[in-house]
This record gives sequence, structure tokens and C-alpha cells, in this order.
Amino acid sequence: MRLPFSRFVNDLIITINRAPGLLLPIGGWLNITIFEVACRMCGLEPTVPLFAALFTVSHKSFQTTVPLFAAIDFILRSL
Repeated sequence: MRLPFSRFVNDLIITINRAPGLLLPIGGWLNITIFEVACRMCGLEPTVPLFAALFTVSHKSFQTTVPLFAAIDFILRSL
């Protein structure tokens, strides 16, 4: 992740009340980054409510409520 964070990442970190260093690189940052890039590639603004519809927060990392590629498919179909 680059610093400073995007508005979406800032909003997400505030919403989940976690320090950036507590997010695991594989589960946390990877899901956040893929979600943000997929939204932007589709011309959508990534938002916390949309992210929350596809992912849940656990004490270990973000867990997808749907497979990641299904989440990307959902974003593409919502255009």
C-alpha cells in the first residue's frame, strides 16, 4: 500500500477500527487492494458499504463472504 492512503482505505480503517499495521498482508491488504482496483477499473467509486457487502472482518483478516472472483463478477455486473 502507498502512503497516504486513498479516501476509501482511510474510511475503511476508521470504520473497522484497526491500525493499518494490524491488517495481514495476504488476507487484509490484498483483499482491500483488489477490491479498490476492480472498482476503479469498472468506473465505480469504492465505498465501505460495498466492501462490507462482500467481505467480513475477523480477528485474523478479512474473510470473503463470497469467493473473490464472484465479488469481482458482482462489481462488473452492477455497471
